Amino acid sequence: MATFNSQMFYLGNFAAMDTVESNTEAENPGLILGTYASPELINVTVSDANNDGALSDDEMGTTAGEDISFDVGFGATTQFIDTTLVYNVTVTLGDGSTIGIYGTVIQSQDGNTFLTDYANGGSFDNLSVQSFSLTSLASSNYTGFFADSSVDNTSVICFASGSPIDTNMGERAVETLSAGDLVRTLDNGYVHLIGAFSTPVGNQASDQPILIPQGALCNGLPNSDSWLSPQHRLMVSSPVAERMFGEKEVLISAKAFLECDEVVQKPALENMRYYHLICERHEIVFSAGYPVETFFPGDYGLKMMSSTATGRRAARLVKLTNHERCKPARNFPKMLRQKKLIERMVKNDRPFWVPNAKKPMRIQAFDLSRKSIAS
Repeated sequence: MATFNSQMFYLGNFAAMDTVESNTEAENPGLILGTYASPELINVTVSDANNDGALSDDEMGTTAGEDISFDVGFGATTQFIDTTLVYNVTVTLGDGSTIGIYGTVIQSQDGNTFLTDYANGGSFDNLSVQSFSLTSLASSNYTGFFADSSVDNTSVICFASGSPIDTNMGERAVETLSAGDLVRTLDNGYVHLIGAFSTPVGNQASDQPILIPQGALCNGLPNSDSWLSPQHRLMVSSPVAERMFGEKEVLISAKAFLECDEVVQKPALENMRYYHLICERHEIVFSAGYPVETFFPGDYGLKMMSSTATGRRAARLVKLTNHERCKPARNFPKMLRQKKLIERMVKNDRPFWVPNAKKPMRIQAFDLSRKSIAS
């Protein structure tokens, strides 16, 4: 039996879409139509029992002994696949532009529902996603999916309203920032933003922000309560990371810090929104004194930016032809390994980051005459 470790978007737990097992159609495909802001990526283990490269569902009331294993917050479970469907999906990228793609939806027998690549074609790979909408059903007569289907090198990142960001004028709330403002970075001094965008917090439980209380990570940091989207990555710098990943500094998703007793996922505050900060390259900035990432442009998302006027303007500003600017500021371990890192550091009572007393003061050159990208 072949097994595959995949990443998929978790949509939530829904009533069964396939209620009649004597045909190959799903009777209630409209249950999951709608918009998912800051969708959660989780690890799914796929077991291909007959090694044919595909997993079959039980739409005709039979299974092939093939299943998926996952943990959506209530403990690990293994489930057969109840139904698979194909939807038309509109994805909103980090620059505000949209793309239309197909997506495969997988519902397990316990109602947990996931979204992954259609036919493992890579359409969801290498994106920076603000949100996506399942707009309509493309096919309900879809009786399985490729076993190696996975969403790879894609991120959903954003700051919640009120997050303080270090700038050349001191800390400023993220919602007050716009193109041309100077933000303090870990690697490159003060650099200019080339764009800032916001999206509403989604209604799904998995969309809700992660609250990191003041002082929960190290030496009084963050210096105030910090709210981030579940996928937003924070810096971890530790010998433990070096032993696990071969490098001392890595970027870890906010939801992985739920392994810390103090860190919780809570319903969004009234009128809270998620904000996305874009620099000329992927940067590490400071929110409430702690290093966190900016928007990361994956290769596929950057390619799709050229399809809109806003995207073309952004492409010129960030010089997308220079691939070096599309590299992550630090590596992103797989989610299971991220959780293991946090578990080990909590167990051994290790700080997640030790700040350097010296703050960068240089300012990156920037042509303010070309600064604006519509917010």
